[in-house]
Amino acid sequence: MIIVGEGQGLEAVRLGYALAVTVGTWLPIVTLAVAAGGIVLARRRSTAIIGVGIGFALGAGSLAVSFLVGRAAVGIVAERLDLSPSALEVIYGRFVDAMTETAVVFTLIGVLLIVAGWLAGRSTSAVRVRGSIHGLDSAARRGLQERGLNTGGFGSWLAERRRLVRGIVAVLAVIWLFLIRPIGLGDVFLVVVTALVVAWILELLQRRPEEEPPADGDAPDSSLAGVADAPAASSSR
Repeated sequence: MIIVGEGQGLEAVRLGYALAVTVGTWLPIVTLAVAAGGIVLARRRSTAIIGVGIGFALGAGSLAVSFLVGRAAVGIVAERLDLSPSALEVIYGRFVDAMTETAVVFTLIGVLLIVAGWLAGRSTSAVRVRGSIHGLDSAARRGLQERGLNTGGFGSWLAERRRLVRGIVAVLAVIWLFLIRPIGLGDVFLVVVTALVVAWILELLQRRPEEEPPADGDAPDSSLAGVADAPAASSSR
């Protein structure tokens, strides 16, 4: 049994713990929902994505740092509240550790949003990078089609709904990050690489009309062209 304390100090600990658990559960979900709604309603979504990413990276990063600083101040607070410092450190770690992991996840999401917003922007470098990626994907799709890969209606649906598909992959990656507890740098790397690979595979499975090989009937028949040219040549003589 660990004696935490008694009196008003213990009531303050109980209130703070209950508030932290409630806020820590719902605040990330509400934050993501509000940010997604703002991006959807924005006129220039690339700028909105960058703004949300900067807000997430700075806000969540500073929050994670503040939790680390707060851990160092737990002993001072325990003495003022007449509580056991070791017990208060255990309680602080119970609800701050999860919040710190959530803050790290939001910081990562912010960095990824900044990169995604930049790639979706109108700058010369972003347009150049998008063009290079599109060219590589297009060449890969044509190569797969020449080797007999035909995704049919599913590929056409992927091409028509490619933005929706990319959004679904991103949402599933974020959910995966939140489900990992405790989370480490290796876990984050695994989620990001897996999401990129899945998104790239879905890009290659698309079937776009402008990339379809020409049908046999559309190619000009050389034998007919020669027959048609013969009377013209004889008449010119």
